[in-house]
Amino acid sequence: MALDPGPHASNDALPSFEQLLRHRRESLAAFFHDVPTDAPIPGTKTNLRLHILKFHSGQPRTRDLARLVAQVVIDYAIPRSRIGTARNSSNPSTMEMAQLFQEARDLFVDDAESGEGGEALLYFLAEALLGLPQLLCKMPLKTNPRMHVHGVDGIHGTIRDDGGLSLYWGESKLYASASKAIDACFKSLAPYLTETGGARAPLERDLQLLNEYLDLDDPNAERLVRACLDRKSEAFLNVRYGGLCLVGFDIATYPDPTNAQALSALVQDASAGLKAWSTRMATALRTENLNDVDIELFCLPFNSVQSYREEFLRALGVTFNATAATTSPTTQATSPVRKKSPPKRKKGAP
Repeated sequence: MALDPGPHASNDALPSFEQLLRHRRESLAAFFHDVPTDAPIPGTKTNLRLHILKFHSGQPRTRDLARLVAQVVIDYAIPRSRIGTARNSSNPSTMEMAQLFQEARDLFVDDAESGEGGEALLYFLAEALLGLPQLLCKMPLKTNPRMHVHGVDGIHGTIRDDGGLSLYWGESKLYASASKAIDACFKSLAPYLTETGGARAPLERDLQLLNEYLDLDDPNAERLVRACLDRKSEAFLNVRYGGLCLVGFDIATYPDPTNAQALSALVQDASAGLKAWSTRMATALRTENLNDVDIELFCLPFNSVQSYREEFLRALGVTFNATAATTSPTTQATSPVRKKSPPKRKKGAP
């Protein structure tokens, strides 16, 4: 069925929707090597994308990636209309943009266990690699910056070739263990895409939030999305729901500072591990009844997810609490957390 935008939308909204993207593939070209995968995962509708961090001076670009993601937190966490106002200000100073950065920074939890660096990374990947603009970020809805957002990380969307709206619920998990990251990601996503329960269902509540807090700084695009969300409109019949996931985990074959390894060798190791990861993903998808749900899945092995978390907070200038990071099950088998006066790390530290 072709999209009937209804009386509240105009035809010129379609091209403006594409202009919502703020990041392009070129932004990440120097950071990731794409490893060929068998997508979708057999028996599912999940498209798997495996990315390996590229190297600089013999080391994976973990710190550089964290710094890059920290540079997009205004786009990620601040409503578009406020960004537009700051850009269009008559004040030639950059003070207003600096204020927005400070506000975005202060929304992140000051804890090295936080997975919010993964959520920001998923936002970046979705826009730059999939062309899916963010329609709702829950970060500005926080009432306490020391608390994580409840439920999924946010909602991305696109207009399909048939004119219908596709919405993607985002979920990111960064664990030292691949199996734990995979299981936790799909377990968190499932209630939004498999449960039915009327107005109290998690998906229904998120649709209400999307309708209420939609801020695209583009009246035509906003009218189009709201027309699709109107249950009295035929356009609503052509709305599809899917998942957008990032699972990041440690793999032992990344080099340490005294044992540089070529990217090609690491890619071979990751390709060999892909079968086991895919099998675990297929099992988790079946367990959570997500087999028939359209899901875009990024798989990102790290040398240390804990290092990425810490480097992301450092890049933001956040002074974080690292007291629990060495004992959490989500961070086991990673390097110890750095203190203000860090001791020298030992190889193989838990």
